[in-house]
Amino acid sequence: MNTEIIYFMISYLIVIFGIMFFFNWWSNGFFFSIIKTKASRGKKVLVINKSPLEFYSSKGWIEGKRFKWYDRETKAKEKNRLSKALDINDREPSPFFRLFGVTCVMIDEATNSFINPRTMVNSGGIDSMNQENLIMWALQKPSEVQNLTIFLIINLVVGVLILFMVGYLVFKVGQLPALINAVKPVVNTITGGNI
Repeated sequence: MNTEIIYFMISYLIVIFGIMFFFNWWSNGFFFSIIKTKASRGKKVLVINKSPLEFYSSKGWIEGKRFKWYDRETKAKEKNRLSKALDINDREPSPFFRLFGVTCVMIDEATNSFINPRTMVNSGGIDSMNQENLIMWALQKPSEVQNLTIFLIINLVVGVLILFMVGYLVFKVGQLPALINAVKPVVNTITGGNI
């Protein structure tokens, strides 16, 4: 009887954590970053880093007139974790904005500067030659159909697994009244009452 309740709780935890880790993997770490930032109650700032290849998120903080954060390179070096920093100064417009109830800032890793969230241009300006080279590379690059199909198959398999988890959860919830009725005689025996 007690083992059924324990199995029931374990199955719920597996489903909940499975869904949470899937969303974190799917959002490239954004899910846990925003939860950590929200849990700090305004002490941390959500940093959306724009690297040359991708966007990823981390958390940062304000110390005096400087904004500090960890990027992926410094996060990988756990022993010598150095933070990067930028001067905030009185900028107009402010690089900070609100997203999902937390304060956010966008940072360009290549130029180590803030990105204006309204225009998506970093404070250092834009390199037109580099922009043109990136556009030409994107137009002439070979197609990566193989990687895309593998990615789609993995997403499909994970989606089916989540559907099975949700189905199992619904099945367990349907068995809950029978489990409660099975526990009632034991509780009445222990308490000596009539529940």
